[in-house]
Amino acid sequence: MTFEELKPFYSKKIKITLQDDSVLKGNYHWYNSELDNEPDPPSIDLKGEGGQTYEIFLHEIAKVELIK
Repeated sequence: MTFEELKPFYSKKIKITLQDDSVLKGNYHWYNSELDNEPDPPSIDLKGEGGQTYEIFLHEIAKVELIK
C-alpha cells in the first residue's frame, strides 16, 4: 500500500485488513513519511473505535475499505 493509494481515505472511517488477516477499524488520522518515521518505515495512525491510536506500517496493509 502506498501513500497515494491511502490519500482518499484521510480523515475518514476505514476498515484495514493487515497481511496477517487482522482487522482494525477507526479514523485514518495521520501519515508518517519514511523521513519523519526514521528508522521505521512509513506508517499511518489510525484512531480506533475505543479511542486508542494504532501505528500501522504501510507494508503491513493488505486492504483498506471505507466504512459508511
